[in-house]
Amino acid sequence: NKLVERLFQMQDPVLTKSIVEVAGGNPLFLQQLSFAQVFENLRDPPTELPDLLAARVERLDLPEREILQWMAVINAAVTSEELRTMSSGLVDPALLDTMVEKGYLRMEEERYCFVHHLSALVVQTSIPAEVRRTLHKAVARKMREQEHTPATRTLLAYHSSEAEDVPQALDELHDAGEWAFSCLDPETAVQLYSKALEMVRKEWGRGRLEPQALDDKAVELTLHLARALRQTGDVLTARGILEEMLS
Repeated sequence: NKLVERLFQMQDPVLTKSIVEVAGGNPLFLQQLSFAQVFENLRDPPTELPDLLAARVERLDLPEREILQWMAVINAAVTSEELRTMSSGLVDPALLDTMVEKGYLRMEEERYCFVHHLSALVVQTSIPAEVRRTLHKAVARKMREQEHTPATRTLLAYHSSEAEDVPQALDELHDAGEWAFSCLDPETAVQLYSKALEMVRKEWGRGRLEPQALDDKAVELTLHLARALRQTGDVLTARGILEEMLS
């Protein structure tokens, strides 16, 4: 109780007691309940943490909500200048400090990130599917304009796949898988090849891409996936996916 009173200058002992009881010893819940009282005046807050986070986001002004949406899609700690670049200047990075003050984001040296991965997940799931794809596409486009490093290859592939830019995503997932395999990380390579192969399977029957090109890509990815699986020691699964492709 004293912690809440001191951090948030709450003078209402009944409200303070209610916050502590609902939080049930969860520090993040305690923090978010307190922020909800101070900034959103949420007097009848949800009793589950994800619902509370969602309720707080819903009450934000549009510019504040949009900056959280960009942060959730970028899915990494960024500087204010990096956010400005990724968003093509569509959001005001000055709001980042406001979001820190309100308890949505925190600072790591000169970079901003969510206070907790659950906060990012709640924001991400609140974004309409078409908007989310558009944001991922914009981030991927900006990333392609920059010089690639090994650390960004997998992230670029992630954004392309989330944008459902299938031809680009397949190429970037494949390249990221090759990079992971060459770095003696077959487990990551398996994840990337599997994601790409899953995309190919979804495209079969949709008629959006040329069938022969899809078949060729499926064979290529299956061979590379089997190679990576063998490297991890999972020979049985490697044999199974090869037999499946041959059939």
